[in-house]
Amino acid sequence: MRIITKYLIPCLAALALVGCKDKMRELNTNKDLNSATDPRFMFLGATKSWDGFSREVLLQKYNIMQLMQYVVRYDYASVQYYNPAKANSAVYPTVFNQYWNAYYNGINDIGNADYCGAYGSQLNTLIDYIDHSEFIPDAQRIWYADMRAVCQILNTYQAWRLFDVYGAAVYTEAFRAQATTDPVIQPTYDLIQDVYLELDKTVKEAIAVLAAEAVPNAVSLGEYDYFYGWKSNVAMGTPGATVVKRGDNAAQRKLWMKFANAFRLKMAWRFRARNPQHSDEVIKEVLALPDGLFASNDESCFYNYSEDHDNVVNDINGISLYFGITDNFMHQLKRTNDPRLPLLARTNGLDAELSKGYKYIEANHPTLLTTVTKNPNGKDQGMPDRLAPSIPIFDRIYQGQNANPMLKDQEMGPNMLLSAQSYSLTIAKGSSTGTDTTISLRVASPAQGRYFVKNGGSDDVNSSNDGDGDVFDWKIKQRRPIITYPEQCFTLAYLTAEGVSTGKTAEDWYNLGVKAAIDELRLDAQRYKIQIATSASFPKIAGLTDNGPYQITDDMIDDYLAANPYVDKESIVAQAWVYFYTHAEEMWGWWKLTGYPTVVPVQYGTVLPTKAYFVQPQTAEQDLLTWPRRCVLPGQVENTSNRLNAVDALIATEGYGSNENVTSGRIWWDKE
Repeated sequence: MRIITKYLIPCLAALALVGCKDKMRELNTNKDLNSATDPRFMFLGATKSWDGFSREVLLQKYNIMQLMQYVVRYDYASVQYYNPAKANSAVYPTVFNQYWNAYYNGINDIGNADYCGAYGSQLNTLIDYIDHSEFIPDAQRIWYADMRAVCQILNTYQAWRLFDVYGAAVYTEAFRAQATTDPVIQPTYDLIQDVYLELDKTVKEAIAVLAAEAVPNAVSLGEYDYFYGWKSNVAMGTPGATVVKRGDNAAQRKLWMKFANAFRLKMAWRFRARNPQHSDEVIKEVLALPDGLFASNDESCFYNYSEDHDNVVNDINGISLYFGITDNFMHQLKRTNDPRLPLLARTNGLDAELSKGYKYIEANHPTLLTTVTKNPNGKDQGMPDRLAPSIPIFDRIYQGQNANPMLKDQEMGPNMLLSAQSYSLTIAKGSSTGTDTTISLRVASPAQGRYFVKNGGSDDVNSSNDGDGDVFDWKIKQRRPIITYPEQCFTLAYLTAEGVSTGKTAEDWYNLGVKAAIDELRLDAQRYKIQIATSASFPKIAGLTDNGPYQITDDMIDDYLAANPYVDKESIVAQAWVYFYTHAEEMWGWWKLTGYPTVVPVQYGTVLPTKAYFVQPQTAEQDLLTWPRRCVLPGQVENTSNRLNAVDALIATEGYGSNENVTSGRIWWDKE
């Protein structure tokens, strides 16, 4: 298939916007590509701002974090992320609509400095350019074989992610509207059950290219590759040194080969319930390839953003402004004595070192913190079970908020679940003011937002990270996980627990995954300047920051593993749940695959589960709510008939539901 020149225009326009003078000078003086577009530069544009292409996608990530019960809004848990049982409500994580648009349509107008061309279009165009461009002599096309293979892998990854949640997508006829032969203006949709073998085959073919010896004169992606062209978490603590150029083509192409194998493993597990023979063959092939999988965190795949990514934070700081940690996630961290807790949750205001309001009440009205009293309106106030200074400080300053929407309008008080983040205490008329004084105390711990938005969303104008210290660094380079070593370890642990031969025991993979997950987070705490771990001026908290910023030591990791050993599949998913705090989309997939964490109705004052759990959500009328398991298939008006045909085919698939809006239904791989 040939693509006419004008099909390259969106790609070239995007490149013009992300380039720099040095790169343009290189292109203008490269005698082999004079008057042409360097494929390396095209790759840079085709992958620009991968998975962080719009501010909206970040805001919608916060929503799926609520669905996976990591966080809850400061005022109350919302029903909008759940489905009423058996209802046609079309509720689903809309972040995937952003991924759909980014793959097919691009984000923003082409003249916008924030333009990101459609990933699928640009990657397919680049493949065609390598295969057919008149600017690349036929004898030199082999020089770009590695780059072509990487494009195939990334294009397949993006397409698979859409199939994974929608069950159908435009794939075999995609991006052919301007083909010089057999153009397709209204492409048909493919179903995942019809193309999953082809997806795997494409990635396998790319692996063969990267696993083979590099051809003479092979063109390296080098620094144009924001995934593996740079090393992450280098020289931590040194300003501006969080990434450095890799500068090693052999290592770079091998890392792409490992990523592709980890991707095949990921797909094989997804499809195993439907085709166990194929999946087990893929797993066997992946494990048989010498040094074919990630062996450490250094080999994980992340996209490394440029230094100025998300410098304007005042409209994407919701994670720091509006969300607190759920009580079930907090319970999991506390129950297991997880050393990651201070790095995942921010402290509340229940200590004199953390809150002027608490300090004042403790000094002047201590009974408000220890007994139930009446406020001027005659209502009970005082939460001795949560506020009292006698509560061990760690338990007092880290508390969770309930994720059940049923508690929305509940009056907070002693022995009750927290339905909102803050609690107000009213002090009767003072002699100096003659008026009542109300002091609001933050009881539920806010979410740590610095992993998602630079400096947690704080800038010179907005103090959305209030209470999280004073470290602001605009040179922080953010990154986004794609597939990582800890995820791979937990996947292999689970497969091993299911009886698949992986070369190690489930316990071995579990231990490797836990250690790698904690190690990754403690380094990221330095990268993102997590205040409790990096700021010398952070309040002194007994047992945490007595001797300076909080640090997770190797001994702490060993102690944690000794106290929380591998037990069964459920224990693996519990670790995955904690790990996927920054990648809740993947946790949604794990929950559908495994059924863990289990859903439990929880009442305050009862004995809480001794395992990871999701809180059963209910409406204010106590009607049960359920989780969505898929998304509603998008489409364009011009291609409505083909979309409707695809919807009919999906409805005919076992478990999908009686219509497209029953998102509690299942797509093909999600077998009941």
